Amino acid sequence: MARRDRAHRIAREILLVEDNQDDIDLTLRAFARSNVAHQITIVRDGQEALDYLFAKCNDGQRDPAETPQVVLLDLKLPRVSGLEVSGALLPPDFLSFAPRVGDLHDS
Repeated sequence: MARRDRAHRIAREILLVEDNQDDIDLTLRAFARSNVAHQITIVRDGQEALDYLFAKCNDGQRDPAETPQVVLLDLKLPRVSGLEVSGALLPPDFLSFAPRVGDLHDS
């Protein structure tokens, strides 16, 4: 059961952090075949992921109090690595309860 602390709500959203278009397409096809009904948000590098998750570049489209239900995170990303992004999400930061899935393959 997910904790709901620090006034954050879990959105029915999956955040896909991936810089490879082939991997994005593959993931989206798998979600479609599995009838995943969540909103899928795609960001292409680690800095963009952090900006999105911490609402630093909030364009009015995202409620900063809502966090994705799942973060699918490539570990080899430009600008900020997936490991650094994952580390930023550990306690005491606000997404400590959001599941994260790391991609360990070599591209």
